[in-house]
Amino acid sequence: MTSDLVIHLGDRKTGSTSIQKTLTDGLWTSGSRSLYYTANGHNGPLAHALATGANADNIQQRFTNLGRRIARHAAKADVAVVSSEGFEDVSPKTLKMALEAYLPEYAGTVRLIAYVRPHGARVLSGYSEQIKRGQSVGSLEAYFNDGMALGRFEAFPRLSEWREVFGDAFTLRPMIRVGLYQNCVVQDFLRYALQSEDFALTWKPDANPSLCAQDIAILQEFHRQLDGAGVTPAQAGYLGAALGEQMADHPIPDGRRLQLPEALAEQVAAGCKQDADALDGLFFEGTPMGDALEALKGAGNPPATPPADAARIAGLMGAWLGRL
Repeated sequence: MTSDLVIHLGDRKTGSTSIQKTLTDGLWTSGSRSLYYTANGHNGPLAHALATGANADNIQQRFTNLGRRIARHAAKADVAVVSSEGFEDVSPKTLKMALEAYLPEYAGTVRLIAYVRPHGARVLSGYSEQIKRGQSVGSLEAYFNDGMALGRFEAFPRLSEWREVFGDAFTLRPMIRVGLYQNCVVQDFLRYALQSEDFALTWKPDANPSLCAQDIAILQEFHRQLDGAGVTPAQAGYLGAALGEQMADHPIPDGRRLQLPEALAEQVAAGCKQDADALDGLFFEGTPMGDALEALKGAGNPPATPPADAARIAGLMGAWLGRL
């Protein structure tokens, strides 16, 4: 009988795709525990409806359908799971009210979990995503300065609200590999959801799906050529995402990870310290977020430049696509 509902809230860039693939494709086994995954891929439409304030009838219908699916599998599942990184944009109060209104049988027992990247990794992943989609072709330093002005790297205000609304039912885990169960976010999530270590994965999740620094530099040149050539932001984003996917599937053999240059690493450590300390104080034993910031200091990382032939190809592709 399903007596437990777990909602996986993300965050973005914390292994959500691997968790969702594992659950959708059933890439795990257990001799004693069972789980019903409520989506094929992810529950993004449900999260989007809550985040955007879709009309009440739309939200009610989505939760009603969710409740029916859970009920159909209740006899053979110990736990049901809802998962979408889109919950990063949802107000905790909005979700709580929806649960009380549409799934009252789970409102008092629901468990929620999110993973949070250290600040340095959050800066790098956000910058990489913006470059890939052509939302920016500027420097990493400019991206960080703009983000600081907008409060983009402050995680505590948003995540502390989840604890305020849901209390101890909300768990936050630091997305730091050595602190995860079996050094794997998928296994860490399954242990939380199943409340058991009696399970095994039947695949090996990708340990490093991020684009390398050379690929990021190539994408910058690609989008510079598209910029101002009559290509709409939506078209540029689609093309960049498609090219980035191909790059990830065919990585450069000697590609190196995108890293913070030394001076910027010092700025990130200083600018994000207050937020890291607040997260450590409320959520964690020890100081994993603060330790991650300290580890940034003194790291001398040169800027990445694309190989000459790759830069030329990226420029030619961008110029050609811009004239179509």
